[in-house]
Amino acid sequence: MSDQLTTTPAQQTTNGALTELPDFGVGKYVTDEAFDAISMAGSFLPRLQLFGGNSDAVKEQKIPIAHFGLVRSKDQIEDLGTGVDVIPLSLRFAAMRLEEGNVVSVYNPDNPEFKQIMADSEEPNSRCMYGPQFLVYIPHIKTFATFLFGSKTSRREGRNMKPLLRRGATLRSKLVSNKLYKWHTPIVIQCSTPLEPPNIEYATEIVEKFNNPEETSVEFDPDKMSSEQGAAAAEPATAGATAAAGERPR
Repeated sequence: MSDQLTTTPAQQTTNGALTELPDFGVGKYVTDEAFDAISMAGSFLPRLQLFGGNSDAVKEQKIPIAHFGLVRSKDQIEDLGTGVDVIPLSLRFAAMRLEEGNVVSVYNPDNPEFKQIMADSEEPNSRCMYGPQFLVYIPHIKTFATFLFGSKTSRREGRNMKPLLRRGATLRSKLVSNKLYKWHTPIVIQCSTPLEPPNIEYATEIVEKFNNPEETSVEFDPDKMSSEQGAAAAEPATAGATAAAGERPR
């Protein structure tokens, strides 16, 4: 009998599993929520984002225009379609300055740097954005994520998310325009179908971290940096990104 592994190609099912192997399952303590919580420990929460026509990811055909995507890194974007149901769990304020190699985030609106980012966001090519940032749970993929209403248009829509905290919300998009430009912006409506809530233990841990950030943080993760820059180009989050994305500063 040969002690060499067979070189005969294995048969695969439609999802790529080898037909010769049974479904062994996973460890008894493994759940989707626990996997996400552990894999995210000490790292960034993924970001939920609406991708506009000027997004690099759209141009590179990583995701269709006007689709919501879950961004885990620059090159890891999960297409969630033209609408997504979420459960908003909490909110905070966030102001971000996108610099070469890092992202400066400020969470206290009374902090002078927060106010400076707000002012700078009106300047062309400032790469600054600010607004209400929500921690959301996405039931159909059992994942926690952040969603920032960081542009002039979307900040107004953030008012419609706040009353839906701990309730179901549906995020969709609409095409808006002025005399010169057209762009996509998120809209929020109350979800019409029941949603399965997250595991309370894991949700509590993640909410606690989200609610109590350092007043100012600097993120040096290169993937996060690139994806946040994509966010600035995807929707009109700043005066500079505004012109690129199709919204004139107002």
